[in-house]
Amino acid sequence: MNQTNLALKKLQGIKPKGVKTKDLSKLDNLLFDYRDFVDHCDSVGMRNQVKMMHLGTTHYPQRKDFFVKHDIVKEDTENFIKLVSDLDLDDAEAFYTGLYSGLLLSHLTELERKKGSSAKIYFNGHGRKFDYLFARAPHVDKLIVDNFCGNNILLLAGNTKSSTDYVLVNNLSGSNNLGVVDFGNIDLLIATNCKGDELAADAIPMSSKVGMLIADNIEGNFALSSVGFGGGACGIAIVNNIRGNGTLGDFGASGGLSNLVYAQNIVGSHILYESKGSPISEAFDYPLNLVLCKNIAGSFAEKRRRIDKLVEFEKDPIQFDEITKKYRINEVLNQINSIKTVDESTFDILDKIQRVYLELKPNLKYLENKKRYGEE
Repeated sequence: MNQTNLALKKLQGIKPKGVKTKDLSKLDNLLFDYRDFVDHCDSVGMRNQVKMMHLGTTHYPQRKDFFVKHDIVKEDTENFIKLVSDLDLDDAEAFYTGLYSGLLLSHLTELERKKGSSAKIYFNGHGRKFDYLFARAPHVDKLIVDNFCGNNILLLAGNTKSSTDYVLVNNLSGSNNLGVVDFGNIDLLIATNCKGDELAADAIPMSSKVGMLIADNIEGNFALSSVGFGGGACGIAIVNNIRGNGTLGDFGASGGLSNLVYAQNIVGSHILYESKGSPISEAFDYPLNLVLCKNIAGSFAEKRRRIDKLVEFEKDPIQFDEITKKYRINEVLNQINSIKTVDESTFDILDKIQRVYLELKPNLKYLENKKRYGEE
């Protein structure tokens, strides 16, 4: 028996708290399929990085058939999360477990879509620890992930060819959450009240696009670093109440594009730093188009990202306020601040923010094409 099987054998016969007896047969079937999935992943293992990175998407059709056959619904997924949370798994086991949870999320998304509208899915972890939760989930519409501990939550989630309405993560604790998320085209990507380094690091890479990226009340180093690297695009980034060093470092590096970065109440050093890359990558580094700054209680990096136009509130409050009003920044922040408790009702607020973004979208030229302003 291999190491993975030994580590997961402890799941046999465990009944999680809060799971009704009538649901145990479905949960037993789900655990059997999960262990089969982990066994297969382990047979491929870390030895083949290419296969490993595609395990979630390539195995979704097979797992989807199983989920449909056994009528797996959201309650079953919640029971699964309760059962496998807080286990002492090594990194490979944790990654495979996260991949499986991502397949479950995609299944739930497709179930909700059959009702004729975008899938609204909310998960509250109640403080449970779940590394790699929903990693590489290929299908997401409207998702809220609330109150989890763990690293690499939603790592690599998304599908380059897909479109996503929005994702909100709230009250996460751990490093590299939202790392390298690639939702193809996503309207809103929002993180609030999170702790941990490298939040959303390397998010929206290559050809991906995010309409509005919002981070509010974040504690940790290197938040939003390298967002849009390698040719990704960000319409508007609203970054508020961040405590940590390296915030927005390498934002839009190596060919990334952005219309507006709004940074307010940032505490820390090396803000907007720029790393020295290869000569090839530096040749494709575009300056950030427009950056608004207010209440920066820290220091910009000595080697700062190039900026076409920097407007600081303390130096030019009139122009700062004009641009802020044009892009409805305060309207969006007021909606974010109106979220007192994250729950199912939060979808209504997120829908309002999405409508604001969609009204602004025609003026966000970098989302319509990848050319720099003035290029033919």
